[in-house]
Amino acid sequence: MTKPPAHRRRWLAAAALFGVAGLGNGWMWYRRQHPPNHPSPSTHDLPPDQLWTQTFPTLTGKDLDMADFRGQALVINFWATWCPPCVKELPLLNQFAQEMRPKNWRVIGLAIDQKAAVQKFLSHTPVQYDVAIARDNGISLALSMGNLAGGLPFSVVLDASGHIKTRKLGPLHASDLAFWATLANQG
Repeated sequence: MTKPPAHRRRWLAAAALFGVAGLGNGWMWYRRQHPPNHPSPSTHDLPPDQLWTQTFPTLTGKDLDMADFRGQALVINFWATWCPPCVKELPLLNQFAQEMRPKNWRVIGLAIDQKAAVQKFLSHTPVQYDVAIARDNGISLALSMGNLAGGLPFSVVLDASGHIKTRKLGPLHASDLAFWATLANQG
């Protein structure tokens, strides 16, 4: 069997190289579009102590003191007005907040955003849960609570004893909230 001519071998090698590079780029694009969820923490996974010492300014000028929420089941949602998946999930979170409030659950939205942008956005799309401006403090808090990718939206669910029950990086779905509602009956 004879070898293909040199120019054909070079062409095949270049095509293989471009194919591998294309697959690598495609995989990187897919991972950015579909980030892996963090595994559910153990029932003993506690949030960092800094969570309970944080205060964040609200849109009304008052401070939201995280220590006031100790002893309640919490959903802490890190979001921004410039983040389309964040904006899309707000109605779901709002409905969850209304349904779960009688069961002593609270939803807190920590906006990694400018106050003016959040005020303008919420004037058109109001929510009935606590919203505060977290900015840089929110980014470091989200990192310390398991958002290693630094992406938005990012939600953390804590039970009434203060243990992290689950985390979600990426957009919420109704099935996520249905699962979270079952956590209300767990210790």
